[in-house]
Amino acid sequence: MLELYCHNRKKEYLVFYQTINSFVQIAEKIMTNLIILFLFTFFINIPFGYWRGGEKKFSWQWFVAIHVPVVFLYFMRNWLELEYTWVTFPVLLAIFFLGQYVGKRWRQKRMSQQDIQEI
Repeated sequence: MLELYCHNRKKEYLVFYQTINSFVQIAEKIMTNLIILFLFTFFINIPFGYWRGGEKKFSWQWFVAIHVPVVFLYFMRNWLELEYTWVTFPVLLAIFFLGQYVGKRWRQKRMSQQDIQEI
């Protein structure tokens, strides 16, 4: 009876271990995909922020520079099979605007250096 009890416990332990292991693998895949999405979001927005930095505020080019990367992010998110959750949305939005800001600052810095070189 004790041997049967121990044998069943081993089976339960193996099933539990396999279940936990599969959850860990799924979580690792999701985290990897989120990191890829966050990096993609940041780097795709730098050139658009650069472009936006040279346009008049609220012009149609300014709006295009902000909204075109959203299409890329939509397709990337679907390709990575990530759901839209309230947890990732604020982080993604912050990274989106951080990339825009870095691109804008890059343009401003480059333009100020060109002005200095012309003098």
